[in-house]
Amino acid sequence: MYFRVCIAIMQRMKLVAVADIIAESTNRNRRTVLVVTALDLELQAVLAHIDDVASVLGRDGGVYECGVFREGNQEWLVVTIETGAGNHSAQSAVTNAHIDFAPELQIFVGVAGSRKSDVPIGSVVAADHVYSPYGGKYDDKGLSARPREFAANSRLLNVARKVRRDKKWTTRIRDLADRKLPPLDNYPCGFPPLSTIAPAISTEAVSASKTSELEALIAQHYGDANIVEMEGFGALFAANQEGKPAIVIRGVSDMADKKEPETDKVRQPVAAAHAAAFGFELIASWTAFYPTAYPETAPIS
Repeated sequence: MYFRVCIAIMQRMKLVAVADIIAESTNRNRRTVLVVTALDLELQAVLAHIDDVASVLGRDGGVYECGVFREGNQEWLVVTIETGAGNHSAQSAVTNAHIDFAPELQIFVGVAGSRKSDVPIGSVVAADHVYSPYGGKYDDKGLSARPREFAANSRLLNVARKVRRDKKWTTRIRDLADRKLPPLDNYPCGFPPLSTIAPAISTEAVSASKTSELEALIAQHYGDANIVEMEGFGALFAANQEGKPAIVIRGVSDMADKKEPETDKVRQPVAAAHAAAFGFELIASWTAFYPTAYPETAPIS
């Protein structure tokens, strides 16, 4: 009786074992991409782009949402995980996801605060590298910064530049899986949104004031950082350890100043939807340029 109840619950929740979903993907010649998020609204933006979604329990107790993204004749198994805030939790979750699924690619999709006036709300930033601002030495003269950073994979970054140039990614913008975006006549930013390739900085605290000590640190030592976020460094660190190509894609939801819960409720889902649209256009373009799985992949001739 107990086992019948368990099976019924699993079927209702669409629970699938890791081994089963990997076996099905292998049989269908699906390639695998890990899409990392930190917040539920970011995960909902990703789920809007995939079909046949099922939940999968990982080795560490993490719950993945897995589905299929179809681009031409190629199907991708999209593995998504919600890590929670912070680089340490992101690194742990990503490491376990690589052990569970051995994905070909890793893309972080999320929201961020902008430090630059020419990167306004609604913009998407594909980070060419991500700083961690905490390395350094304190002496009688104060802090001497010792920057730590991870760069995006060069192949992924070049495809991201192509996505930015073509501007077709905006056609993929859609409602989140659990909520609708505002109508264009009440949209919280310009449309179509901008996109750029630029550095990011990954902190362990929210930057909500231009006069904060955190912002002063960033301005002095990491002035080229266009956006502030909290998980990208940890996610890239884990991908680097696994030898897998990775990149961080962030939609701008605020200007890293005077953050308010009411405006976040409107702007964060929009920013997440923009980042997800760019991310899935990146996967589609990667499919075209690299039609076989990495690392055996060779450019299209």
